[in-house]
Amino acid sequence: MALTSKVPVRSMGYTATLKSLNDTLTELGTPYLDLALVHRANSDLRASAMLKPVTSTSRIGTWRALQDAQQLGMIRHTGVSNYGLVYLRELEEAGLPLPRYIELEFHPWVDELQVSLVRYCQSRGIRIIAHNSLGSLGAQHSTPRVAAMAKSLSHLRRRCCSFGLLNSTWLSYQPRHQPSTWPRTWLLQ
Repeated sequence: MALTSKVPVRSMGYTATLKSLNDTLTELGTPYLDLALVHRANSDLRASAMLKPVTSTSRIGTWRALQDAQQLGMIRHTGVSNYGLVYLRELEEAGLPLPRYIELEFHPWVDELQVSLVRYCQSRGIRIIAHNSLGSLGAQHSTPRVAAMAKSLSHLRRRCCSFGLLNSTWLSYQPRHQPSTWPRTWLLQ
């Protein structure tokens, strides 16, 4: 089991990231996290009116804070979530270490752009954590290729197993991508 947390968009920037990590450790009553992920590289459009925009400076500051927190023993591994090639290259160009992990959407219906992101990450030793590994809402029929694949698998669904089992089986047969799948937990209030 890995204790993981994310730096939220509202905590982007060097100082705010360190404060967020300290708050998380205090709340959880633990001296360290196994993995800290930057939640996203840009502002959530739905909440952008409430948040300051995420800039290159704040992303780089956040990443530097995670590196320092790792040196201090607050976190064991660093990673990112919802990052694309542009943002990963931004870290490279700044001369910063690349993440150990990237959480990204990965399932049978991802497009070639996402597969190329996976290849890029693997070529640099970044480990993949599959997010939405059972497919995002509507992804199953988003392109003609995907619709054809879904149709070809429909007979299996009727005969023997659930959609989730089919997707999990697909993930287990992706040795070239070697994704990890982590079940999602929810905070219940």
